[in-house]
Amino acid sequence: DVGGVRVNIGSAEELRAEYRDLVAKLDERGLLEGLEGVIIQEMVKGSREMVCGIATDPQYGPMIMFGLGGVFIEVMKDVTFRIAPITDVDARDMVRSVKAYQLLQGARGTTPANIEQIEETLLRLSQLVTDYPFIDELDINPLMISEKSGEAIAVDGRIKVRTEEARAALGL
Repeated sequence: DVGGVRVNIGSAEELRAEYRDLVAKLDERGLLEGLEGVIIQEMVKGSREMVCGIATDPQYGPMIMFGLGGVFIEVMKDVTFRIAPITDVDARDMVRSVKAYQLLQGARGTTPANIEQIEETLLRLSQLVTDYPFIDELDINPLMISEKSGEAIAVDGRIKVRTEEARAALGL
């Protein structure tokens, strides 16, 4: 981990300083060559972190996952799975079946999460693995629920594919 994610940047000068520090760290590790740029985006503030993704079960194949994410995923284990492809009814049931659903509804005065958007995300993940069956794993963690709007925003993600299968399927 090179420490590439920088947070709580409050000014243009702080941004320049963080950029210089990141470039220096990459250079120290011999990772600067090939750097094409950096991505700068708004820092999403939210106290509700969810997870969604794709996991491949050796017996059942691709599964869609949803639950409480961030640092809580390992501790709380509030996650549900369905075999892909899923339907809109499956997506609805998945979101409502986790204990964290109460948090998504706007507990203790928080802005309710956009539940339909979360359900649509699960449906799109299902379609993605149906269209590209060489996807072995995909994690969006955290899927942060915005304090302001209730929108679900993918803050970090990871994907693992079966490389040879992907190359063959895509003609690479």
